[in-house]
Amino acid sequence: MLHLWPRSLHIGLFPGHIWVQNKRISIEHPFSYDPLKIEQQILEVLAELLHAHKDQIDPKSRVTFSVSDRFAAIALLPWRVELFRTEEVNNFAQICFEKQHQVIDADWLMHAEFSRYGSNGLAYAFRQTWLNQLQELCSQHQLILQKIHPMTAVAYFANKQKIKSGKQLIVLSEASRASSLLFDGRQCIALDVEPISQVPESSIVRLVKRACALHENIRQMTCWSVSTDSEKRSWSLIGEEFPDMTIQNVNRQFRMIPNK
Repeated sequence: MLHLWPRSLHIGLFPGHIWVQNKRISIEHPFSYDPLKIEQQILEVLAELLHAHKDQIDPKSRVTFSVSDRFAAIALLPWRVELFRTEEVNNFAQICFEKQHQVIDADWLMHAEFSRYGSNGLAYAFRQTWLNQLQELCSQHQLILQKIHPMTAVAYFANKQKIKSGKQLIVLSEASRASSLLFDGRQCIALDVEPISQVPESSIVRLVKRACALHENIRQMTCWSVSTDSEKRSWSLIGEEFPDMTIQNVNRQFRMIPNK
């Protein structure tokens, strides 16, 4: 049968875990890693994984990558009504990165935008060398790199809901970090991150408690996790810590999972 439409492939790249999904396969690949060498190591593991499953992946598939914030620089952009052109937004984003003591120069590829008029925007950047290596890896396996987002950007662009009252905290849990985005209505007002300790649940609790200490009226928490095995235990314990907060889960593509 001749396929006239390009096939899609979704790949997740996170320290200690890679997933590869299309309509035929769903591969979960945990692996041990060295935090100081993870940028190169994860490309090597991905290459081995694509080779091992090449018969299940259609050539010329268009790949969407969701990757750990570990591989990107990220900054929240306060709304500026006077910014119109792309160059103006990019210049402003570089200033926001500089305020975080991060210099985004020619060694980085940056994207910055305000997703809604009147709302804070988001900027993220990848090291050009690492992105080129990922592009070359895709080409070697006859794949087309279509999109790549750090997980915070996935959450930022995917969050469409507006709760009736209070604020919403989105928590993203990985093996080495927990990140959060705080929304007031549809406005993203804060980003935060917490390193994961030996007890992951404790790290997430610290992150949530810090958000609650800095911001009033957080009524809902939306939870996303790399590890599907541990997420139920983690979120149930967090629910005990915050009994007045509504907790809901989203899947890999950030679609809502109905509470049972």
